[in-house]
Amino acid sequence: GLYDPATHSMTIVNRVGDFGLTARFTVAHEYTHALQDQHFDFAKLGVNASFPTDRVLALHALIEGDATLLSGLWMQAHISLSDLLDLGQLLLQSLQPPVPAGTPALVSRTLLFPYLDGLSFVTALYQQGGWAAVDQAYARPPGSTSEILHPDRYLAGWHPTAVVAPALGKALGAGWTRTYLDTMGELTFQVWLEQALATPDATQLAAGWEGDQVEQWDGPAGAWVIAWRSTWATAGDAAAFATAAGSLLGTAQAAGVAGPHLDTVSGSTVTLLLASDQSTLERASGSVGS
Repeated sequence: GLYDPATHSMTIVNRVGDFGLTARFTVAHEYTHALQDQHFDFAKLGVNASFPTDRVLALHALIEGDATLLSGLWMQAHISLSDLLDLGQLLLQSLQPPVPAGTPALVSRTLLFPYLDGLSFVTALYQQGGWAAVDQAYARPPGSTSEILHPDRYLAGWHPTAVVAPALGKALGAGWTRTYLDTMGELTFQVWLEQALATPDATQLAAGWEGDQVEQWDGPAGAWVIAWRSTWATAGDAAAFATAAGSLLGTAQAAGVAGPHLDTVSGSTVTLLLASDQSTLERASGSVGS
């Protein structure tokens, strides 16, 4: 099923002939998207934005979580004995992630996040204040995946800390262009850290995320540099993240992935630099304090 906000149309594909529970559940989900667009205007919300990645994921989690909860409640209210077989098939499908085997963890987690974590987030709002509380979230949408992962932060009015990556342009000189600027968010840190730390350690450490910004600069002869600055709840969190990041990048280098790196910790802020070569890294490191 698909609701297209560009054309305000809904498409349902049904290959089994009869219009069973799965098809009706899908209609309920997609029809909710149409109602969301009608009342809250997806275009104004920025649904079609591609960055900042963290904010876009959070917004999609609100929208998909809302539709998933409502369609689930609809199913509870309208299921019949004849639907039980379809219900078993629907539950079986829900246990099988709709991503191919071997998909990178960050990609699969990002695809499932709006539905699974979004449902938990919207359920928390619904339990506190019913549909009115869910509707109010569209007037104050969550701005980070951290608020989705921790609904109590959203409910308490918590906001991420604005972080500015190092100003590399002056240190790099002529011929360099910034080609990427984004905020990755707690979810990305969580998935990345899971490669270095055993769960739940990675989840617990990632929960200390307060804000980040990452940028990439490309220069002559294929040279490049990435600066990723993040701020953490405590200096201990920052130090633990820097240690884990160093471990991950060291493993990548051992596997033949190019890019010297430099971690610096200043209070609760960590700056991570990766470069195509040692000379570029040394030039960029002069901007770490900026």
